[in-house]
Amino acid sequence: MSFSPLTQVQRAYWAGQYNARPGAGACHFSVEYDCAALDLDRYEAAWRKVIGRHPMLRTVVTPFGYNLTFDRVPDYRIRRHALQHLEAPLRERKLRALRERISRRVPRHDRWPLLCIEAALLPDGVTRLFVGVDVLVCDVVSFSIAHHEVRRFCSHVDKSPPMPRVTFAQYVDEVDRSVPERERERARRYWLSRLEDLPDRPALPSVERPGPVRFHRLEERLDAGHWTAIKRRAGSLNVTPTAFLLAVYAEVLGEWSSMERFVLALTRHERKQVHPTVDGVIGDFRTLLIHEVDRATQGRFDDRVRATHRRLSADLEHETFSGVEVLAEKSVHAERPFATPVMFTEAIDHASDLDDGEWLGKRVHEMSRTPGIVLDHRVEVRRDACLVQWDILVSEIDIDSARRAFDRYVRRLREETAPHR
Repeated sequence: MSFSPLTQVQRAYWAGQYNARPGAGACHFSVEYDCAALDLDRYEAAWRKVIGRHPMLRTVVTPFGYNLTFDRVPDYRIRRHALQHLEAPLRERKLRALRERISRRVPRHDRWPLLCIEAALLPDGVTRLFVGVDVLVCDVVSFSIAHHEVRRFCSHVDKSPPMPRVTFAQYVDEVDRSVPERERERARRYWLSRLEDLPDRPALPSVERPGPVRFHRLEERLDAGHWTAIKRRAGSLNVTPTAFLLAVYAEVLGEWSSMERFVLALTRHERKQVHPTVDGVIGDFRTLLIHEVDRATQGRFDDRVRATHRRLSADLEHETFSGVEVLAEKSVHAERPFATPVMFTEAIDHASDLDDGEWLGKRVHEMSRTPGIVLDHRVEVRRDACLVQWDILVSEIDIDSARRAFDRYVRRLREETAPHR
């Protein structure tokens, strides 16, 4: 076994589990597939091979806040539920209970495994596959890498993809050592100079009486034509698609909260190319960036999009002082906890790398949750289409108000990219 330090994001969310409300304490995502012809034994064997290849899938987080990686772990077993002979109403209740348990799963981070796969056997040979992953050891892009390898092992049992020649722990160490101290200090001064003027979070309409922790996902699929139009519109403004989507999101949040200035947290899935095989490594590669929105002094919408792009570019040039560090310093400066519970998460740059799992069957449900987050905007590209998702903590945020805001966001994306503009 071996120990390695947590990244700043890992540590923030690991610590956040103890400060979050009961039931919200795991950084976790889950997905379900209906599989018409799944060889469950082969699928299970494929996962065992992938777990053996990737140290972070054999990792836990100790109570003292370190990654602990085991050299060997027991053979992973997929728990199976025989529901095929049950009456339909009882079967549906069992499926809902499985979804509830796995999507709300709060694993002990110091106990392996932090991956949960279960299978419900249904009539006509269909298998409902439930997968839950603790993001502290495997982010969404890493899970896609793992699932792609599972697919290869399912299709070609004796053929292994090339092994990454670097581990996640080695990657983290190499990235840390590659940053010159003068660059760290320059980034630190940049963010500290902005601390005093950083605004607060957007004040979103909340429920009158917070209930049990529960997340709900709103989702819209923008087809390939719309995604092409978004990229074309962004290009016409000389900005990135990420900056364009972020600007539209900020517009809607500003209208929803009736605020002109506020901050968001941006989650980025970034892999520094410090090693030729880093793109095949599994781990938690997330980084956090604090983004300031100022709608009061930026003129027309096009001007605000360009301002968003400029701000994002400048902030990224100083990302060696992370969003986690900015929040800590702001909390000290403000003499109170300073948090950013509204997020923008994107995986656009990994569009060609993402395995959407559709080779297994139809994706019927997915959900994610993060400690301390009430709204997470997620966007990724699947099969040339843009999938926009809002994960909402409905025990805190009014869901009807959130639906109206989400509808405005999607409508604004369509209007801003319409051919007649």
